[in-house]
Amino acid sequence: MTTVPSTFLNNSRQQIVRAFAIGVIASAALFGVIVLGLLFAQPNLGLWLLLALVALDITVGVITLSIYRTRPLWQAIAPLAAILALGVILAGLVFPEAKVAISTIFIIIVLLINLIGDQRITIGAVVACTLVIGALIAAPAIPGLVMSFGWALPFVEASALLAVLVLVWLISDRQTASLTAAIGQTNQRAAEAEAARAEAEAARAEVEQRNRDQARLLDLVQSLELPVIPIGQGVLVMPLVGSLDSRRVEAIQRRLLDMVSQERAHTVVLDVTGISVIDTSVARQLLLTAQAVRLLGARTMLSGISAQVAQTLVTLGVALDDLQPVGDLGQALETARHN
Repeated sequence: MTTVPSTFLNNSRQQIVRAFAIGVIASAALFGVIVLGLLFAQPNLGLWLLLALVALDITVGVITLSIYRTRPLWQAIAPLAAILALGVILAGLVFPEAKVAISTIFIIIVLLINLIGDQRITIGAVVACTLVIGALIAAPAIPGLVMSFGWALPFVEASALLAVLVLVWLISDRQTASLTAAIGQTNQRAAEAEAARAEAEAARAEVEQRNRDQARLLDLVQSLELPVIPIGQGVLVMPLVGSLDSRRVEAIQRRLLDMVSQERAHTVVLDVTGISVIDTSVARQLLLTAQAVRLLGARTMLSGISAQVAQTLVTLGVALDDLQPVGDLGQALETARHN
């Protein structure tokens, strides 16, 4: 399942908060100029309060810009949301004729709080903003605060709605773009992971192929080290050279029994012409091999016994009951052919 990297989304939310803080500073400065103009034309307590709120807006915006990267995101969003809510309430009280249009700014406040990423906080903000809007619209005019836009009221209402629409579009577009970019980044990582998996699979297949080649090579080495030569109908010859130890005799036994079964041989000739030393354990292993060959229905001949080996076997007292000694390989083949 593809997931969107939380770090990427958090960076995107930080950029939205940054842009929003800059927008608050710019709009507050512009609104402050308008309020100053109104104060010169018609001094009013409400305008002084709005001017103080403008200064507070600019201060909060600057603070947000200084902490949005180093502090948790909610600590940067909460002051902005609070100052916006206070500004909407105060503007609604000073200009009651524009309460409905001004109240739509609460949509921006909810969207801003939603950037925190906690559903419970967002739902709480929706409920709170709804209650505040209801109370603001139902609140009576306060003498000494109320002012009127007069003929400019439709323009102010349209401007407020347009500003809300633009801000909603900007926030939504930014979030959508961030989500799309994050999904693209995730898909790229998934593709890279798939490529890495395919590469690992190819490496594993290569290792398995090497293991198979190595196994075949070992089989070849073993067959060259322990050759079993079919000679004539049902006759197998295994020439033994070098030194014999228990491990090698066990390998001889396994290979010889496989070949006897495979070739359906009736005679096996173990030629020890190239063997100079046979100890007790090796002699017993050869006898066990001959017994196993007999169980498969074949007989075993031992050819090429040197004088030294013969003397060793006599000294050790090894009985060659299942091994038929013959002088040399030629005699063994002749005996196998006539019997």
